[in-house]
Amino acid sequence: MAHCARVDRRTRLWCLIASVVPDLDGLTLLAGLAAYGTYHHVLTHNLAFGLVVTAVSAVWVPRRARDLALVFAAFCSHLIGDYFGSGPGWGLQPFLPFSNRFFLFERAWELGGWQNMLITVIAIGVALVIAVRAGRTPLEFIHARTDHAIVDALRARFSASR
Repeated sequence: MAHCARVDRRTRLWCLIASVVPDLDGLTLLAGLAAYGTYHHVLTHNLAFGLVVTAVSAVWVPRRARDLALVFAAFCSHLIGDYFGSGPGWGLQPFLPFSNRFFLFERAWELGGWQNMLITVIAIGVALVIAVRAGRTPLEFIHARTDHAIVDALRARFSASR
């Protein structure tokens, strides 16, 4: 999501955070399967939580509407992915706490289904293209030298094949 526009490193980091933070409610598994079944896809899988995440990101992200919109869109991309690909029976209540309306995609595919595998392969391909063109991978936030080594190797490989 952060590569839809030219943004700074902090905005890219917050897009990454926003895209995975909804799964914080998966920690309810520590309280047992019943708690997980009750609260996963509920506590942090709603647009109100996405607005909170976006508001918190505004402390670090330049306050340009475009950058904050990218953070919110990254959050929403998680909800969209879960709606279609978390498996049958896993719906969402995206308007909590204002509405309890439950949305369920009747034809949701299994978490390990071919659709999610295809999306994963495409995402890896996009990440490789970004690495070659933009000179960075998601590892830029974890270990800069490893990020540079991967980018250098990918650039050498793809420039050699031309």
